[in-house]
Amino acid sequence: MVYDTRSGEQVGQMDSMETYDGSMKTSVNAVVATTIGLDQGGQHHGNSMGGDDEAGSGGPTGGRSMAGSGVEGTIISGHEDRFVRFFDANSGQCTYNMLAHPDSISSLSLSPDGRELLSAGHDASLRFWSLEKRSCTQEITSHRVMRGEGICSCVWSQDGKWVVSGGGDGVVKVFAR
Repeated sequence: MVYDTRSGEQVGQMDSMETYDGSMKTSVNAVVATTIGLDQGGQHHGNSMGGDDEAGSGGPTGGRSMAGSGVEGTIISGHEDRFVRFFDANSGQCTYNMLAHPDSISSLSLSPDGRELLSAGHDASLRFWSLEKRSCTQEITSHRVMRGEGICSCVWSQDGKWVVSGGGDGVVKVFAR
């Protein structure tokens, strides 16, 4: 569902029954959003199930500027079925699907400049994606799967120099980018 933040009224729906293998849709585990280009033209960056990234910089709302990233007004979601899906924030239409991990996706994070997406999965890997090319540019597999959980959360530092991940193995790792 898409809601107007001022009135709380539902203004749209982002529903996709599509999967590449023909199976029913699965639950959403992670969401990031860039909303430049919507009616008010404001900036916003959501992270991990739609919570606000208060550490962001830029814009009056604390959001990150995504200008020139090619994903303005886009909702990006990570799913149990291993897919990352891109939705147009204005129409709610799914515009792109990509198989991102061999196991479910647990977390997503946008780089501060909005050009890269970081995904984490229960396969215990972090993957870096070029949003321009929609292709994986790097994979890091340094966590271990414990009790069925790989990486539970991932986030970029404000300056984009570091990436932090927390795994089901009980370890928090910091990577230089």
